Amino acid sequence: MRTQAAITLLFTIDLVIVGAVCGAYEAAVYGVLSRLFSVLRSILQSLSEASWPIIAQRSQEQSDQGQPLLHLNAWMFGAAIGALALTLIPLTRWYMGREWTAAPLVVWLMLARNLISGLWSAAGYYLLGVGRFTTLCRYVERELIAGTALAIPLGHFFKLNGVAAAFLVSTGFGTLFPLFRIYARQVNASLLKLLVKVWSRALAGVLVSLLIAFLLLPGLQQSWRPAVVVIVSAAGGLVAGLSWSFLRGLARKSEKGGTLSLRQIITQC
Repeated sequence: MRTQAAITLLFTIDLVIVGAVCGAYEAAVYGVLSRLFSVLRSILQSLSEASWPIIAQRSQEQSDQGQPLLHLNAWMFGAAIGALALTLIPLTRWYMGREWTAAPLVVWLMLARNLISGLWSAAGYYLLGVGRFTTLCRYVERELIAGTALAIPLGHFFKLNGVAAAFLVSTGFGTLFPLFRIYARQVNASLLKLLVKVWSRALAGVLVSLLIAFLLLPGLQQSWRPAVVVIVSAAGGLVAGLSWSFLRGLARKSEKGGTLSLRQIITQC
């Protein structure tokens, strides 16, 4: 319960701080973005939430079988965040109105934070699955305390930008690096190789979906079409990841012979 409470507070206390130090209007604008990102996380994390308990039942020697899930999760979050980087503002303007649309800097800071927390989510569910509640809770609480301590003064001086920046910086105390280190030790993996594999896939997904959105978005800001651009560009980033996996698997199969199954494609992700 302590772990779940800390995670819940980590993604809600920033809105409370905005309301306390910035005012009701800023809290409403920030709340719209927070709700959108909450829905996005719940959708993208569902695969990890469903899969990791099964993987965690196996012995630690077999825990490397969860690595493809970590890589696929990176492609998914990278593609989604890249698609939203250009489309979230016109999408919010169309759906809620100009007065409920946050400034670009706030949007980008929140996108960066949610990318970091999203990349870690698959590893976090694994730590939950193997019972590392105390360790997980300790670092989540550190991130929560750091974000709160930074957000109050920065919010006074820089309003929404300050609060969003504070909680982005606070990821350095938990989800950006320390919890990945704990996960790497748990599965006997190299931390450097793990970070390179996860972040390279995430950034590739960001770049592909960002490029697709850049090509499709001009002239569509004043209609419902940014919603279509989000879906198409995010799907394009994910397809790019699966295509890369298919080519890698195909190259290996050409050396060993045989056919390439869908499971093997995901394994190469």
